[in-house]
Amino acid sequence: ALPSLLQTRIWCVIPCRSGSKGLPHKNILRIGSSGKTVTDLAVETALYLSSPDRIVVTTDYHQHDIPPLARRFYSRRPPELAGDDVPMVEVLRLEAYRRAWGEDDTIVLLQPSSVHPQRTQIAYKSLTEGYGMTVVRYPDRWHPDYEITKKALPASRQGLREAYRPDGLVYIIRDMERLSFRDPFSDPVLPVEGTIMIDTPEDFREVERAFGRV
Repeated sequence: ALPSLLQTRIWCVIPCRSGSKGLPHKNILRIGSSGKTVTDLAVETALYLSSPDRIVVTTDYHQHDIPPLARRFYSRRPPELAGDDVPMVEVLRLEAYRRAWGEDDTIVLLQPSSVHPQRTQIAYKSLTEGYGMTVVRYPDRWHPDYEITKKALPASRQGLREAYRPDGLVYIIRDMERLSFRDPFSDPVLPVEGTIMIDTPEDFREVERAFGRV
């Protein structure tokens, strides 16, 4: 587990929702010949960061439908908190109530559908160096300046400002009072390269190419 560098208890929360539309059941699909799922990979990171009694897999699946490694950390999510448009902070509030998280506890949210070969190291760095979330740079074709201005992409894009979006790999909440806000993730961000965010079958094939032999 993570060395006691922080004067706090660390809780790891892993959402394993069933309702993906781009790739159904992506959180429990086996990765190639490895036999693992992306939820297993998130649990492995959680086991490094915290003790088993402070890991939560919040899911609307039945307990026997999720990967065996995750079953011991099962927490049933009610249907009203399993929809596409439910803010994750609402799920965290439920778990905070169930587990009586203290005001000095630290919450680490690990989205299984965001995958990186070094997620454990990245999460460790985020915790010990004060980052609140990991982010990836917007591809030029999705740059928010163009979403706002509706301009066509110019021939040269060197002048674009750097812009980032959360990649879901690691979110950290160090202050439980933030759970009263809709978006509690406001600490400094850590830019990361190489995160695979699974939305489509092709994204999952990319994960298989990277992790199929895990």
